[in-house]
Amino acid sequence: TLAELAAPARIPPPEGVPPNLARLVMRCLAEEPAARPPSAAELAHELAALLPDGRTLALPDHPSQRATQILAPRETRPRRPRATLVLAAVAVAAVLAGAAAALALGFGSGSGESGSGRTVPLARVAPVPHAVTAQEQARAIAAWLRRHSR
Repeated sequence: TLAELAAPARIPPPEGVPPNLARLVMRCLAEEPAARPPSAAELAHELAALLPDGRTLALPDHPSQRATQILAPRETRPRRPRATLVLAAVAVAAVLAGAAAALALGFGSGSGESGSGRTVPLARVAPVPHAVTAQEQARAIAAWLRRHSR
């Protein structure tokens, strides 16, 4: 009947598991959200307390110190440089080499000299005119860009 279909189904507790674990599983399957564990970290904390073997570590009591995963400590071994560290070192070296090359060729000095020793006059560009409102300032910048763009 429809009444039987609308009635909440009673889920039996799992068989063949320790009673404490079965009780925790039934708490997770509770119909009322308030009866369930409040978070996955809390569930992991309770599960860690149920396991008798030393393959897992118990989570700290304070929520701010709890881990997102429960892992056994790894063996410490000498670490090799990671690819990102090597890549960053190469990038820094490339930037420094480019800056050294620019200085050696005379670029970036602001004096208008090229690497050949002759003086190249610097172009004079008028400053962007200022305006009172943002709309007028935008129009002034657009006009300035049209005049000074190639």
